[in-house]
Amino acid sequence: MREWQWKDSKNVDPPEAIRTEGLYGWGAAPSGFNPDPSLTVAAVGPGFSTLQFGGSGRLFTDRQDGRYYEENLKLAVASGRQILVTEIWNELGEASGILETFEFGRQYIDLTRRYADRFKSGR
Repeated sequence: MREWQWKDSKNVDPPEAIRTEGLYGWGAAPSGFNPDPSLTVAAVGPGFSTLQFGGSGRLFTDRQDGRYYEENLKLAVASGRQILVTEIWNELGEASGILETFEFGRQYIDLTRRYADRFKSGR
């Protein structure tokens, strides 16, 4: 699997297509599910924030009490893609965690389980 920026080889003249089993686009946590049909991997994320870092280029995507994540999971399941990824690293500093926390409890773990089961069953 590769991220879309690696669709073609780098520093080779002429560039050649890199062949892998899947293609995804980074940005699901801040930007939501990407419906681009050239992407073969359904990526989702719970929201995102760089507000705490200050400076220019700050980014904030509200979790909406779990609705943002759930809506993107619904789109991913309905996409018909064969691979679903949760695009996060539990980066609490970027507000992208889905781990159990004092603030959210197991909400994001439970949503992930529910939609992973739906994805695997083809519903």
